[in-house]
Amino acid sequence: MGMRVRMVVVSPRQIGEFGEWDEERFFDVFETGSVVDIDKSWEAAFSLVGSIAGTGSVMLDDEAAPVGPEIGFSPPILILPERVRVIAEALGAADAATVEDHWARLDSPFMDNGRYVDEEGKEYAMWGFRETAKLLGRAAAASSGVLFAIF
Repeated sequence: MGMRVRMVVVSPRQIGEFGEWDEERFFDVFETGSVVDIDKSWEAAFSLVGSIAGTGSVMLDDEAAPVGPEIGFSPPILILPERVRVIAEALGAADAATVEDHWARLDSPFMDNGRYVDEEGKEYAMWGFRETAKLLGRAAAASSGVLFAIF
């Protein structure tokens, strides 16, 4: 069941408080009603985001910043507000043809599991991509960051 990604918008105030948060507080933020859970679709969705935004093979590559203790399979990873804005702008400018072009050329080691080889797998990946893009757009509009972790 593991290796699912949960994401949540975090305000600059929350980001400033991360140094005071313990493992339980980080875990709690991923249990709120505003969390977006894209299940295992992150394997393809994050790669597609990174391809379109030009930010790396897994959405961020070296731009990701672990900000707390490991919870689940990873520590919470922060995408800072400025980086969120850049990614959201790139995704917002991508039309359907651009998304399809990037999908056709996508090469991600996380996609070698056979889950994305047919139309059903592609639709699952595209659902995760759309949910991720919407969350990034909401965060950018609020000048906020995004926190995610793998559970």
